[in-house]
Amino acid sequence: RKLKELLDITPVNLIKSIKMRQAAILLVRNKLNVADVAFKLGFSSHSYFSSHFKEYYGISPTEFVTKYSANENQEEFEKMVKM
Repeated sequence: RKLKELLDITPVNLIKSIKMRQAAILLVRNKLNVADVAFKLGFSSHSYFSSHFKEYYGISPTEFVTKYSANENQEEFEKMVKM
């Protein structure tokens, strides 16, 4: 309750936000594949991870990598994953 009061976010949503930011970094900066990222972040399958990722960012992990690996989108990516 205190977290919700202080940050206006539930613990579950805070953890999800942290995991999705980490996923984005692993996909774009570290160039890991979707299955490896899903495993590193504790998801039971890459499809389960992909559905959560798409829900959070609005695009699939593969589309995200394609979009943010391009140099012209690097600034937008850095703002997105900054904590």
